[in-house]
Amino acid sequence: MSVGSERSATTRLLLVAVVTALVVTTGTVAAGWRYWAGHPLIAVPNVGLVVVLTGAALLLRAHPSSRRCGTLLAAAAVSSAVTWLLSYDTGVFPLVGSFAQSMFWLTYGWGLLLYPGNALRGRADRWWVGASAAILLLGQGLTVLVSRPAWNGFSPDVLWPAPLLLDHTAFRTVLDVVTVLYVAVPVAFILLALVRIRAARGLDRVVVGPILVSAGVTALVAAATYPSLMADPSLARLADSVALQGAVSLGAPCALLAVCAHRHLLVATTADRLRARIGSPTPRSVQAALRAVLRDGELRVYYRQDRQDRQDRQDRQDRQDRQDRRDRRDPRDREPEHRRGPGQAEDGGPGPDVFVDLDGRVVDLPAPPAPGGRGTGEDGAVRAGRWYLPVWTPLGELRALLSLDPALRHHRRQVDAAVAAATAAIECAGAQSGLRAELVRLGDARRRRALLGCREWELVGRELDSRARGLADLAAVAGDIERSVAEPGTARALAEIAEGLRAAHGELAAITDGLRPDPVGREGLRGALEHLTTTLRCPSLLRVSVTHADPAGERAMYLALAATLRGLPGADGGPVRIEVRTEARADGTAIVGEVTTGDGNRLGRGAHAGADHVRALGGSISVHRGADGLTTRLTVPCG
Repeated sequence: MSVGSERSATTRLLLVAVVTALVVTTGTVAAGWRYWAGHPLIAVPNVGLVVVLTGAALLLRAHPSSRRCGTLLAAAAVSSAVTWLLSYDTGVFPLVGSFAQSMFWLTYGWGLLLYPGNALRGRADRWWVGASAAILLLGQGLTVLVSRPAWNGFSPDVLWPAPLLLDHTAFRTVLDVVTVLYVAVPVAFILLALVRIRAARGLDRVVVGPILVSAGVTALVAAATYPSLMADPSLARLADSVALQGAVSLGAPCALLAVCAHRHLLVATTADRLRARIGSPTPRSVQAALRAVLRDGELRVYYRQDRQDRQDRQDRQDRQDRQDRRDRRDPRDREPEHRRGPGQAEDGGPGPDVFVDLDGRVVDLPAPPAPGGRGTGEDGAVRAGRWYLPVWTPLGELRALLSLDPALRHHRRQVDAAVAAATAAIECAGAQSGLRAELVRLGDARRRRALLGCREWELVGRELDSRARGLADLAAVAGDIERSVAEPGTARALAEIAEGLRAAHGELAAITDGLRPDPVGREGLRGALEHLTTTLRCPSLLRVSVTHADPAGERAMYLALAATLRGLPGADGGPVRIEVRTEARADGTAIVGEVTTGDGNRLGRGAHAGADHVRALGGSISVHRGADGLTTRLTVPCG
């Protein structure tokens, strides 16, 4: 919904609320006029109770996600107004008013348990609603069936069906049993409220929890004083009791109305607040804005990528082609995998949705529901304590998946408004996320190919080393035989053979050395960096603690550090501190190199030259100034 339409809906809702308040006020005053005429001051809080409940009901009914809760609160408001018909003490009015009071407490408590959604939150809530309906309504009905109207404070000639009429002593016994059950209803409600407060967060914990407790306490006081009221019943005492209950109950509905109005205002201004916080849409700015608006510090936005399947198929085909070349088979003899249609799996069906995080890394998430589930309040899935909600474009295309606090399911209106306002920004950020995911995939592919190349060259070098050692051994054997042979011709032949073997050994050794284009292959990362620091034009302090790193990562780190260090000027300051270590991260192991100079202006083009070697394998580079000087941090993933 656009900002203009949301504001128009708010204006219409305000107009309806004003008209409804006038109608409700008139109806409540008319229903209790017999009592209000003699007690005008107590009429204010009781009429206010009905008006406030009606206003909260209108705000809740304005959205499908809270419509059932609003309906119950509206029924409570009507029941409160109808209760005052008992003040006329004639005809059917006392009977209707008595049942309306029981209906008020039932619908009021039920609505508060539903707030702010449409469903009860557990088995205990459902048990309370069922038991309360049986106790309040059937208890009131039993009281009517076994008693006379005068025993309840009404005139003897009012309509009061009593086919099971008992004597007064038996009636008092029934009344005591019903009173115990009446007390049990608010006690159970208070316990449920305390449990709700422990599980609530934010504004619900501060305001809604106390609302539930205060409503339960008011009902408990009313139930506890019921026996003393019925000990000497009269219409005046009964009306005074109802009026006092209404006045005491006013605080909780007022707080509820304030909370509903506050939430409605937040929904109406969601688009403006999101736009101000997002600014230029990026994956991080969209996530930060949604976190602030929905007050969920753990919210995550995962973007859907539709090119992952093709990339994965291409990688699989590349690996198969290399295997075919090794096995001397022609890969053109069969249909390549990647010639299937985009977005298809191996069996020709549609491939699974792939989602990436802010860093472009693929994450494993639950499958989103079909588009038909949108708007029903039931879409999304709860997994591992998080609520995963899909974000659909206006054309019905899945764009992203939100990871939310499950408590936000009970505030669906705010969530829907935030998602609707952020959809366009999520689409823009999704394009950037796709580019970042592509860079991550390219970096992973380069790292895999570099690692495969390193392993292949290692195999070739090991084979050449073995042959070279064999030649050296043969040359040594030929020399030994030459020295032990007395025949001059044989000795000369053996000497020539040994010389040829030594020459072949030298050529193979030179070829083997040529397979190692940088010192890392010969000396390892530590030895290569130690040799590199001896060639610098400035003093240096080196610390290396790298374990379980692949050769491709070590080579990329060496080349990046070499480019960075060779770009330093001469020794006109303190020593350069170089630290290389292995770090375990959530997405794998990484080699981290840090170069710190005491002079803040000493890093120049070297840092930019080193960035190419790092980023080619999906790494990153950052430069920051601290108390120790200027530090360049190079990160290369290696796992």
